[in-house]
Amino acid sequence: MGDAGLFLELDYPDTENLCLEQPFRTPEIKGLVDQAHAGWKASIENTLINNEVTLANFPMREIVHPEGILTQLRQQNYMIITG
Repeated sequence: MGDAGLFLELDYPDTENLCLEQPFRTPEIKGLVDQAHAGWKASIENTLINNEVTLANFPMREIVHPEGILTQLRQQNYMIITG
């Protein structure tokens, strides 16, 4: 049993941006990160389209962040069931 409300209230650091702070945030690195995100999202969409049931493991920040992957999928009319 978990406290879903508490999960939503906690602050989850953006470890990706912390790791890619200057001087590491070059256009080349940003391009690689963007490319990885695009591939990751395409893989998720492919899995959702081709499988009746899909289970995924995401960092908590992606789940609760207002612009995270679950929000993005909702915006594409996927039904997200949590809890």
